[in-house]
Amino acid sequence: MTSTFLLVLASASETLALTIAVTGVVAAAVSACIAAWQGFLLKTSEVNRTQPVVIAYETEDPWMIGENPVFGVTLANEGAGTAFNLQFGVILNERRFFYEPEPARGGGEGDVPRALASGQRLPGNGDRYSFQIDRTDLPKDCPLDQRIYWCTYENAFKRVWETQNAWLTPVTLKVKRLRAKNVPQRRQEEALRR
Repeated sequence: MTSTFLLVLASASETLALTIAVTGVVAAAVSACIAAWQGFLLKTSEVNRTQPVVIAYETEDPWMIGENPVFGVTLANEGAGTAFNLQFGVILNERRFFYEPEPARGGGEGDVPRALASGQRLPGNGDRYSFQIDRTDLPKDCPLDQRIYWCTYENAFKRVWETQNAWLTPVTLKVKRLRAKNVPQRRQEEALRR
């Protein structure tokens, strides 16, 4: 009878030890999951806190040089973080036209810097970027009144974003993330092949 009592006592203590061990493993797993979730939330919060939103604004109605329309644009970072590797242009009749930046000379930065800080506007001092589109590159009777200005840029986490801003005030600003790598470069290469 004492041996049965010792067997039951040993069995109960082993069960208790096993229960404590399982509880410890479950607690460790739950703690790891909570830590991972907090890390995800922290990174998401930081991305949102430092997200640039660069918008290309029309400075005035397009004007003509001969048969070619010319567009005046300024860029403004309306977001909270710095934007990198800016590209911009205009969409006419669903076709993208790119602003061709002036190259850097003598250690300068060219006319479109690689970074645009939060709250900064380019070009400065009330200037504008002007770019001309050859009329032969436009479809016949291309309506200039349906123009949309676009800008692509990267945030500090190397995510590529694009804004599309119509020249008409009632049209909604579009901001979207471009998921594929090198989308702006591929679009520019495709535009050059046309």
